[in-house]
Amino acid sequence: MIEIDFQKYLLSKKNLDKRSINKDVFKSFLRKLLALGKNNTKIIDVGCGTCSLVEFILQSDIIEKINFCCMDTDLINLKLGKKNIYNFAKKNSFNIYKSKDFFKIRKGDIDCDIFFLNSDIFSQELIDNFYNRDVDCIIANAFIDIVPIEDAITVFKKLLTINGFVYLTINYDGITTLRPSFNDFNFEKLLLKEYNKTMDERKLNGKLTGGSNTGSKIYDAFLQNGFKIINFGSSNWNVFPENKKYKKNEKFFLKTMIGFIYNEGLNRKNIDKNKLNVWYQDRLEKINNEELSLIVQNTDILAQIKRN
Repeated sequence: MIEIDFQKYLLSKKNLDKRSINKDVFKSFLRKLLALGKNNTKIIDVGCGTCSLVEFILQSDIIEKINFCCMDTDLINLKLGKKNIYNFAKKNSFNIYKSKDFFKIRKGDIDCDIFFLNSDIFSQELIDNFYNRDVDCIIANAFIDIVPIEDAITVFKKLLTINGFVYLTINYDGITTLRPSFNDFNFEKLLLKEYNKTMDERKLNGKLTGGSNTGSKIYDAFLQNGFKIINFGSSNWNVFPENKKYKKNEKFFLKTMIGFIYNEGLNRKNIDKNKLNVWYQDRLEKINNEELSLIVQNTDILAQIKRN
């Protein structure tokens, strides 16, 4: 098994996520925020991790007053999110007022409250705090594939205001491509197929999660549950060593990605473990030589609830 530093992985992909997020869908999201016309917009960031989406919204510099609730089940992730937002605020000359689980950041007309909640989307604590339909927007980055989609949307409906909306980014959509091809092309094809199957077989609370084709599934899932689609587009990860040089943190990111694939391959009966070891060493060598390219197909979606 390859040891995975998950928090370092989250940080390593922050810049990649930022450039991969669909710009048209993001602009539609910002327009929706502006159209609310409120001076106290409430946003929940589900599975917040590094709080990168919160950072991207703050960088847009269009909203004066937002209450964010950044929520994650992993306390280590939540601490990472706090640190990331604090560093972002300091770097960008915000005034910061903070306590254990609360930040207030100000600069000019921008005045944001950020609450940090160690909880999950299906918890009683969330029900007690937010199930009064006063949340304007729910955001999540690379999250909806690891929970049961229908159950998550049911919670979204309970949380959102009459015109509330959901903005989900980097939703995996079933295709991972590595180039140059491995010399045993059919083995790598089988390995990546099995990698997807592990996602399709994953369960949470006894129910199947979104799986490897979440990026496509969520479109119909929203339509079938009383939402209209405002915008939808691709947000593929593209990692290429331009002039034989990876961008910042991409080498670690790629090593983690092949580590994920390798570890899942170890648990698949129809994967030859000797071939798997050869594959891993080949991919690792190409990363170290800054030769390996990666494309991962993802989608972004913006959906708004339709109330009767």
